[in-house]
Amino acid sequence: MQPFNEKKPAALSSEVLKVLARVTSDRDLSGHALAQAVVNLSRLFTTARPSLPIRYLDDPNHAAAYFSYFLPVNLSKIQVLLDELPNDNSTETPDRPMAVLDLGCGPGTGALALLDWLWHRSRLCGAGRMI
Repeated sequence: MQPFNEKKPAALSSEVLKVLARVTSDRDLSGHALAQAVVNLSRLFTTARPSLPIRYLDDPNHAAAYFSYFLPVNLSKIQVLLDELPNDNSTETPDRPMAVLDLGCGPGTGALALLDWLWHRSRLCGAGRMI
């Protein structure tokens, strides 16, 4: 997906991809069963929202569907949005650093996307220097 600002497409860091591969390989679901779990969870997120359990990730099928499909997709979506931020940190000062408020935004996907995005930007700029 190419954002409108014509920057390169969002990419998850190799570290996040390794963790996702390890977490999803620990799940017993694959193939058709995993695809069906994704369909079921998608239905719960949309048309059957009132019946979505508060602790839906406690269900192994829901967790496998979320970690295999929804987490990487949502991480990428959030990073595309983050890439719309200015590249300089001229508005940041030692007494006013960048701040992010994540309230009620699901199982931490937004926070993980932000951390991965910040890590990726710092790696692009060299030894811990943020652009």
